[in-house]
Amino acid sequence: MMRLARRASLLVAFYLLTSAVTASAERAWVLWQESSAVGYAVSWSQQGAWSAETECRTQRARAYATFGVVEVPEGASVRVPGSPTDATVRLVCLPDTVDPRGPKGPRP
Repeated sequence: MMRLARRASLLVAFYLLTSAVTASAERAWVLWQESSAVGYAVSWSQQGAWSAETECRTQRARAYATFGVVEVPEGASVRVPGSPTDATVRLVCLPDTVDPRGPKGPRP
């Protein structure tokens, strides 16, 4: 009887672990915009979220096209046309588990 209970608890634990792994594999991709200008602090804002990285990258390209830029290497910034303060924008797609603003909460 004890052996059967132990086996059942192992099966339940295995089921819970595999379901957690499956859930974590289904993540969203967030398009982040970093804005900076001379004399101002850098700011980050979310522009949207998609279920696949390719969708996020497509939206990234569309957003850059609104600035008149066709191709931008990953991680590069572009100058905002007509900005008197030399403002730049950088768009990055990151998993929803990554926040480019840094960790939350008190620092040790």
